Amino acid sequence: MSLVLNDVAKFISSKIEVSEINVSNYISTENMLPNKGGITTASSLPDTKSVREYIPKDILINNIRPYFKKIWYSDMEGGCSNDIYVLRFNENYDSKFLYYVLSSDDFFSYVMANAKGTKMPRGDKKAIQNYKVPNFSIDKQKKISSFLGEIDRKIEINKKLNKNLQKQINILFKSFFINFEFYDGKYQETLFGEIPIEWNIILFKDILNERNEKSTNQDIPMYSVTLDGIQPRADIYKKKITAKTTKFKIIHKYDLIFGMPNSGYQYGIMYDEIGGVSSAYPVFEINGIQPRYVDLFIKNISNYFNDIVKSGSRMGQGIDKKVLLSKEIYVPPNEHLDKYYSIESKLLDLINHNLTEINNLTKLRDTLLPKLMSGEIDVSKINCDLELKYNYMKYLFNQIHTPMSKSVV
Repeated sequence: MSLVLNDVAKFISSKIEVSEINVSNYISTENMLPNKGGITTASSLPDTKSVREYIPKDILINNIRPYFKKIWYSDMEGGCSNDIYVLRFNENYDSKFLYYVLSSDDFFSYVMANAKGTKMPRGDKKAIQNYKVPNFSIDKQKKISSFLGEIDRKIEINKKLNKNLQKQINILFKSFFINFEFYDGKYQETLFGEIPIEWNIILFKDILNERNEKSTNQDIPMYSVTLDGIQPRADIYKKKITAKTTKFKIIHKYDLIFGMPNSGYQYGIMYDEIGGVSSAYPVFEINGIQPRYVDLFIKNISNYFNDIVKSGSRMGQGIDKKVLLSKEIYVPPNEHLDKYYSIESKLLDLINHNLTEINNLTKLRDTLLPKLMSGEIDVSKINCDLELKYNYMKYLFNQIHTPMSKSVV
C-alpha cells in the first residue's frame, strides 16, 4: 500500500500572538537558510497581531521559491509567517524520518514541477499533500533517521566550532589592533583615539584601486554581497543577474566589494580565486596591506564607514567612492602583524578543516538519502555500509574534537 504525505502529516494553520514570540523563535522566509541550512535569528517581528504557530518536531518548509530548498526541523515553540508551511506528523510515522523524506531533492523538484507562478513560484498545497512517501515500518524509519541524524549532528558540531573560531579571531584582532593589549609604548592621538606612535595612518585611496574588468565567460561563478560577506549567488538567488555576461564585473581573490543593501552598507572580501558580480557593485583591488586586516578593520570600526553610503541612493546601493577613498586606516609595523597572523593562521586552518568535513558530510548525506528512501540500501546493513563509507573518506567516525575545539564549544 502506497502512502501520500496527507496520510502521515497535516498542515497546521493555528495561530500564536506575536506578543508571545521574539526574534529568536520567529521564522520567516528571510531567516530560513537555503539548501537545507536551517535557520538564523530574525531581524525583526512582523507588524501583525498573530502568526502561524509551530511546536517541537514540526517541519517548516518555505513555500516561496521552493528551489531554495529551505526546510527546518523544529526544536522549539514559536511562530512563523504565512509563507511557510508547518507540517505536523501523525503518531504512526517518525517525525525525523519525515523531515528527511521532505529534505530530498526529489521532493523539491516535485514541488517546483507543480508550483504556481513564474517570477515568484509558490508550492501548490494540494500537490504537496499528494507527494508519495515511503511506507516503511516505524522501526525502519527510526533507524534511517537515526543514521542520517548522526551525520547532521556532526555537521552541526563543525558549524558551531567554526562560529566560535570566528569569534576567537575577532577577539584576537581586537586584542592586537583595537585594545593594543600586546603593545607597551607611547601613543599618538588620532581620530580613532590613541594608537601606538609607531603605527602609520594611511588613506584608503593609497591602498584601493577600483576594478572595472568585465567578464566574457558564461561559466564564471557569480557572487553577491550579504551581511555575511561574499556568498555564491546561486545560494541566494535563482535568477541570473543578466543574460549579457559582458555586464558582469570580474572579482579576484582578495578584492574588496560593496553590495546593495536596503540601508547602510554591506561589504565583503573575495576569498575564492575568481568570480563575477553585478556591474552595480563597487569593486576595489587592495594593495600594500593584508586584505584580512582591511576586512577586520572595517568590521570592528564599522560606524566610521556609515557615511560612505550616498544619501537618497536607491536601496542603499550608492557607495560614495570619494568619501570611501578619503577614509583613514592605521597600520601596525610588520613584526606586530606577523605575530597576529601566526596565531590567526592556526585558527583559519581549523576552520578550513571543519569546512572540508562539512562539505564531505553533506555530500555523503545527500548521496545516501535517496538510496535509503528507495530501499536501494539495505537498512539492516546500514552500520556496515556506514563504516566502509567513513573509512573510504578517511575522516568519518574519527574524533573531530581537538583540544582547542573542545575549549570553544
